[in-house]
Amino acid sequence: MKKLVPRACGYKVWLFSLLLVSHACCIASGAASTSPGLSAPAWLVICKHNPFVNESTDTRPLFVNGFAEHEARKSTLWWTKVPGATSYSVYRGMGSNKELPTPIAKNVTSLTYVDSGLKDSTTYYYEVTAKNATDESPRSLEAHATTKSPPTLKMEPATPCPWMGDSIIRNAAWLSVIASSEDSSLSYFWFSKDPASANIKIIQTKSRLESAASNRAEVHFSRAGTYAFAVKVTDADGLTSRAETSVTVNSVPSTITVTPETITLRPNQTTNFKALVTDQFGKTMASPPKLTWSVPLGDATIDATKGVFTAPKFRPGPADWQTTVTAAYPGGLLKGTATVSFHDRGPILVQPISITQVKAGPPPGSTAQLSVLSKHDAGDDAILYRWAITKSPPGSSQNLDTWSRTPTYWVIKDGDYAFEVTISDRNGVSITCSIDAVARNGVLAPVKDDTLVH
Repeated sequence: MKKLVPRACGYKVWLFSLLLVSHACCIASGAASTSPGLSAPAWLVICKHNPFVNESTDTRPLFVNGFAEHEARKSTLWWTKVPGATSYSVYRGMGSNKELPTPIAKNVTSLTYVDSGLKDSTTYYYEVTAKNATDESPRSLEAHATTKSPPTLKMEPATPCPWMGDSIIRNAAWLSVIASSEDSSLSYFWFSKDPASANIKIIQTKSRLESAASNRAEVHFSRAGTYAFAVKVTDADGLTSRAETSVTVNSVPSTITVTPETITLRPNQTTNFKALVTDQFGKTMASPPKLTWSVPLGDATIDATKGVFTAPKFRPGPADWQTTVTAAYPGGLLKGTATVSFHDRGPILVQPISITQVKAGPPPGSTAQLSVLSKHDAGDDAILYRWAITKSPPGSSQNLDTWSRTPTYWVIKDGDYAFEVTISDRNGVSITCSIDAVARNGVLAPVKDDTLVH
């Protein structure tokens, strides 16, 4: 058989898209056959029209590289029929000129072969031989093809949902993935790797943002923690890629509840307020921030860090009044409050008026001591006493230590007497206590064993 000499078409030889086949012509190249009756096959490389080849008179058998097609997980090969051949064998390798000695397909009787089950984004190399009952031709020139790549994904960092106006992720986040693919048609499937912890909602309409394709997902959370999410992107050929991301949701103080919420205190009484801080999910924060306690200036005192409140002993104004206790988050934007009501009970009588003879003797030589005992929530220093002689015989002394709790009276006349004391606090809350007495031979004694309190 005549030796085939390679003839070039003046263009660099590449494998082009199958769409070019209808506009291409073939050039033959090969090696001399060592098998009588079968020509050495030659690949027909797709190129522009070659004026140096007379295709109508070239009768040599040719293999046609019908393009090891750029497909999803497969390559497709075509060739022309070789006279005398009864079948064909296809050899494959993972590198140029590294085809394995054992064919991946033999006894192929058609002029095409589909090599399937291939890996994505992988280049495969092929050679083909023709066979008859006794002979096998030399291998054709090599062709190669790279299988289609699945979509390339880039997961964007999670952000707060723009329509919620948050600067941090509180109870919802926006997930987004950027997909690159040879296909314009891609489908997205978002899912949570913690399905019991979060609710996933795929954005499918433009109701929220100008662009709301399914490459975005709106995620709602039920509690603080770290969540794992994934998206599977599939192209038109069924090639899929998966990307994952995680979102950490921190507990953010959202409400402060002060307990007791309302309380009524007496002057100088102390109580300890507590603050319960809950996060955006209504969960009590295990490690709440330090709060600052305060009350209006002059109303009372409170420990700024511990919340220990002390009512004032005395406050000018009405006997019953209110103030507000505030527990504030640093910065003062988040606060919790409680209402404190005050009730001034005023003085409480402990022992009614009593009379004790200090010096006995006929008038004007005797003295008697008046005494009364009371208490007050704010302490003894909050009590004021004012005595008065409301009844006395003519010519008796009107001298009395008016502001003392135990005044002394000089008895200079026998007869009927009446004494009265007004016990009050600084808010003007008062009680009045009185006693009737009689003086005989200079001795002053109560008419009755009890006194009147009003």
